[in-house]
Amino acid sequence: MTLVVPENPTFNEQQHFWWWHDPASDLEVNIAGNSDGPFTEHVELAGSALDNLEQLKSSSADYISKSLGITLPPPTDWELRWLSSGVGQTGDALECELTMTADDEYVLWSVRFIHVLDSGHFTPRGISRRQW
Repeated sequence: MTLVVPENPTFNEQQHFWWWHDPASDLEVNIAGNSDGPFTEHVELAGSALDNLEQLKSSSADYISKSLGITLPPPTDWELRWLSSGVGQTGDALECELTMTADDEYVLWSVRFIHVLDSGHFTPRGISRRQW
């Protein structure tokens, strides 16, 4: 999928990312960048992640359950909130993060993925949980 950057995305100057609502996926998209615009490689990574959204959602649920030893609702019951690409990234690997809610709409689960360029696969590498 080619992710289309809208004409007027919003720039978060403090955290150096651009964000907008993607109508095709109904997600908020956050892309690393500078004041000139979002970084191309992260726009492309987000497009690839959006192409694999159901697989990433399923991988996220499995990764959380196995890593933390907890039982969560099936991935079909999860509500996706946003996709971030390159935001808060450290190192050279291309990373994206999928944020969603499961059994409690006030708990946000995020799973960070590394995009393995040779295979095109996304490998989970970290979890965060926030309440609001």
